[in-house]
Amino acid sequence: MTYSTDSLGNQREHKVNSLQKDNIVSYLTLRQMIGWIGFFMPITVRAGAYLFESIHTTGSISAYYYTGMRDVFVSTLVLVGALLTCYRTPALRDNLIAIVCGIAAIGIGLFPMDPAWAAEIAQRFPDLTGGQRRLARPSKEDVPSVSAWQE
Repeated sequence: MTYSTDSLGNQREHKVNSLQKDNIVSYLTLRQMIGWIGFFMPITVRAGAYLFESIHTTGSISAYYYTGMRDVFVSTLVLVGALLTCYRTPALRDNLIAIVCGIAAIGIGLFPMDPAWAAEIAQRFPDLTGGQRRLARPSKEDVPSVSAWQE
């Protein structure tokens, strides 16, 4: 027997069989895994890039794909994506959002950003960008003026 308290403070008795109790524990574990992995991945990727390659920071977390922390970055995104797509709730809307977010996380891991948009990565590894160097935020010189477009 388990007890719950409603919003008015009344206690209700619920019969929960052992299978339901196991499912409750497993979904709690699944939610905690998603949260902890999502929390520690950016910290781990940034710390690893700093310690192993002296890359202080990048403009985007996706730029760490082009560092030695690529495997950690991709594997954690794919893992979180798989966990999110497996996550189920009684609410249909929550299920759809979890599936879409899971597919998006897998997509981010498998289809990385263009390395030219990560300035520090482009400076350290120019062969990734074909010798071109773009800044994370284009300067005024990089963007043609409106009059140049009208010609």
